[in-house]
Amino acid sequence: MYRQFELVFVHFEVNRRAFHEAYRLPPSRVAAIPHGNERLFEELRDPALTVAHLRSGLGLGLEDRVVLFLGTLSRYKGTELLLEAFARVRPREPRARLVLAGFPAADFDWPAHQALARRLGLEASVRYHPAYVDSSAVAAWMQMAAVAVFPYRAVYQSGALHVAQTFGVPIVAAAVGAMPEAIEDERSGLLVPPEDPEALAAALARVLADPALAARLGRQAREDALGRFSWEGVATVMLERYRRLLNEPTV
Repeated sequence: MYRQFELVFVHFEVNRRAFHEAYRLPPSRVAAIPHGNERLFEELRDPALTVAHLRSGLGLGLEDRVVLFLGTLSRYKGTELLLEAFARVRPREPRARLVLAGFPAADFDWPAHQALARRLGLEASVRYHPAYVDSSAVAAWMQMAAVAVFPYRAVYQSGALHVAQTFGVPIVAAAVGAMPEAIEDERSGLLVPPEDPEALAAALARVLADPALAARLGRQAREDALGRFSWEGVATVMLERYRRLLNEPTV
């Protein structure tokens, strides 16, 4: 199917290379663009849904620091690793609470996940919202977060990551797929090795313990969302490639 197209766009350079390796199209026919920001969720915000409302529904106090995982719950996203990491964070940050919000995919073992939380002694400090988060509610969820976490085992790219960037939430993410292209380590977020609960815990604890670091990371993430990942920038790259294609003879 892909060979029927004169030009294919993929998100980020790492995925352009993977696509080329898989399908062996001529390099000139595959172009990389960034994933655009998620300002749409700012426009869709429900002003009646407040952070206080969310906290109340989750049984969270105003003093609780929320470590937020938002997105479809699936095995490849490494939430079991996140539980292991959070068990290391809690002794350092007693006010920290882990919130996992998203629809459980077919491969997500819900009973096993809850059993692991119990074995780690996290029943009182983990909150679950196992349901689709409506677009109008995303802004409030992001506003509630002290840090957004992406402990993925593997991924090509993450739309949820760009949601967190758009709302200026400090980010901790595993350095897989396009994450290192979307995040500059120590500048717009903290990157950790994949499947490393100890490193993940250390990064989360750093953000929770250092308000200046958290503010700096969130501010730069927001700037990147509005700059590097603006839809105007994406359109400019695509338009240039379209123009180049029209000026070239059909092969």
